[in-house]
Amino acid sequence: MEIGAHKFDLTFTNKSAAEKAKQIAADTLNAMSFKHYAFDPAEEFANSLKVKKNTLASSEVCLIASDFMETAAAVIKAIAMNLKTEDFTFDAFGEDTYSESCVDGRFENGILSITSTYYPSGYHEFIPCTECGEDVVSLEDYDSSKTYICPECGEEIDLSKMFEEVAPVITKETIEVK
Repeated sequence: MEIGAHKFDLTFTNKSAAEKAKQIAADTLNAMSFKHYAFDPAEEFANSLKVKKNTLASSEVCLIASDFMETAAAVIKAIAMNLKTEDFTFDAFGEDTYSESCVDGRFENGILSITSTYYPSGYHEFIPCTECGEDVVSLEDYDSSKTYICPECGEEIDLSKMFEEVAPVITKETIEVK
């Protein structure tokens, strides 16, 4: 499986907080194990972390999208738990050959708000026809009780299975850090 683009950015109010977060992130990553990989992606992720002004960042992450999403969320939670008085925002994105994920949100006044989105078949705005591949209906407008006719090939199609394959899985968490 080819591992694609990744972005991991946490923006703090000052450089000192970003430097502290870098150490927490590295410690958290170095405690992780990815035995199903032929290399140690957590160590590589930890070594790739850089502080630029007040932002902790990396774009050199070698994890599949689902693992990246879970890893980014774990690192963000560890930073919030250990830097309770430092507000920050975060935006993380990962992709591989088949899927994409993103984790974004903020830590403010002791409240961590995380939105994790997993696209199992990559990012899609529309559900395609199962016969010819033409876009039929947007994910947002899809209604499982409707019958759809492809505008290209004219086939009556059941899009329920295709919807399950392309619909993003969105998880929202709010954690109060004391």
